[in-house]
Amino acid sequence: MAAAPKLSVTRYGDLPKKFAPKVIETVGENRRALRIVERLMSIGDGGRSAEETALLSLLASLVDQFERKAYPRKRAPE
Repeated sequence: MAAAPKLSVTRYGDLPKKFAPKVIETVGENRRALRIVERLMSIGDGGRSAEETALLSLLASLVDQFERKAYPRKRAPE
């Protein structure tokens, strides 16, 4: 397994100025996070910096957490 690229705290700190990562509580916050996730994904794995990849991972986790609560899956009848 390859070592993760070293993260620059300064550059990482500059990224979330448009969207401060926090627990997503509303549909609007979720939409904003999804737009950023889509933008970061469109860069592609080879083009993203380590900081962008870290932000993408964090936002994807926050979106997943919100959507699991907001849109629970119904279990199929057995």
